[in-house]
Amino acid sequence: PFPAGACQPQTAAPFTDVPLYSSFCGSIAWLKTRQVSSGYADGGFHASASLTRQAMAAFLYRLSSGGTNAPACTSAPFPDVATSSTFCGAIAWLKTQHASAGYADGGFHPLTPMSRQAMAAFLFRLDNPGTTQPNCSTPPFPDVPASSTFCGAIAWLKTQQASAGYPDGGFHPAAAMSRQAMAAFLYRLNTT
Repeated sequence: PFPAGACQPQTAAPFTDVPLYSSFCGSIAWLKTRQVSSGYADGGFHASASLTRQAMAAFLYRLSSGGTNAPACTSAPFPDVATSSTFCGAIAWLKTQHASAGYADGGFHPLTPMSRQAMAAFLFRLDNPGTTQPNCSTPPFPDVPASSTFCGAIAWLKTQQASAGYPDGGFHPAAAMSRQAMAAFLYRLNTT
């Protein structure tokens, strides 16, 4: 029997490196059919690779725009994002949506791996425009204290049934977000 989240046995794998029996296959296939990701030139999705902040911006833009790529930039949204960057338009859009104001140094840090807690904040801000993250009265996971800056967004993600955490009960907020986990989060947020 195939695990929950796997692709149907009679379907084709969405990418060369995503087996049908992977518990992320269904989410990754959903991402591909919505033109959120076409994968890499080698035909793979690189499912367990860390998702960079710039790739996250591209995923979110394409998801919100029905699979189209962001337009080119006329001005840099952050000092470390060149207008010639493939991801400039998506990052600029993310900034206009108030999903990211960047880091304290003024940069976006496009090649930095996306942390799970930052991903929760981006998704909360996009889904709740102009709304401040709620404060936590109860930690949503044992490794997310109520005092955490990201507690409200992570709690929201849990209430949306987008994350149940890891088998150890934790959310692992500072861990790098994998591409396959991002596919699962986006699938759950948009289908449950």
